Amino acid sequence: MQSRNKLSLLRSILRILGLSQEAVDDIVDWVLNLLSGNDTEAEGASYPYGLRDDFLSPAELNFYRVLVSVVSPETIIFTKVSLGDLFYAKTQDASAWRIYTNKIDRKHVDFLLCNAQTMQPRAGIELDDRSHLRTDRQYRDEFVNRVFEAAGLPLLRIPVQRGYAPNELRSLMERLLRPQNSAVDLMAAGAADAVAAAPDTVQRMKSLNSTSPAIKQENAAAAPTPQSLPGVPSFTASQPVQTNSLPPKCPKCGGGMVLRTARHGTNQGRKFWGCSNYPKCHGIVNCDSG
Repeated sequence: MQSRNKLSLLRSILRILGLSQEAVDDIVDWVLNLLSGNDTEAEGASYPYGLRDDFLSPAELNFYRVLVSVVSPETIIFTKVSLGDLFYAKTQDASAWRIYTNKIDRKHVDFLLCNAQTMQPRAGIELDDRSHLRTDRQYRDEFVNRVFEAAGLPLLRIPVQRGYAPNELRSLMERLLRPQNSAVDLMAAGAADAVAAAPDTVQRMKSLNSTSPAIKQENAAAAPTPQSLPGVPSFTASQPVQTNSLPPKCPKCGGGMVLRTARHGTNQGRKFWGCSNYPKCHGIVNCDSG
């Protein structure tokens, strides 16, 4: 029990340091092998793994084939994306961070739609079969719904069907990916016709109202931009903050900010406030050094 508690503490420390869940698992496995005296590099080491034949279920593959045929070339589809890789806990408290991170680490979204150029996530899709009628799955689904809603990322739930109407699904995807449109708005507009389903099944479709913050950027010509600050795609607040004032709050995640200096581009040497959660959060506040 004591050894298990130590490993749990090690996992927590490694996650606080910013390591991914995969990296943490690798380190813990290495420590376990070291403590047990097993040499995984020794000749004859056992690797009891096999390639799954059901990476995508028949229902998921059926929907994917239709989905990939209707989205635009500007959109790329990923499957079974871990929520731990998609979201992060916006808290500076180590204990709370661990609790909230653990809640999403073992969960995934069936399909994630991203911008093909920037890989910026734009919307998630959950394909719901009959198992989602179970009470335990409904609790899980409600949690996932709230995570997407809190992060401002649209999530659309579609019930599994034998077939899907491509034209209607295409229209639904265009509306889903349109700026300022939420999944709830789409459903209210009749987008449920995208699924060739019975009326009672369509009623089970759930979607989230997402809020995509759109803060107007003023004085753009004089302010640091993503193009002039390599590696810092920005979410920029509209009002500049004087450098001699207290650090502002990040306009995107609400976290603390640190004063940085642009090292490249046309704004080289200019100061700006960058989110302390970078690179998880790319929030930027312009500085007014005058």
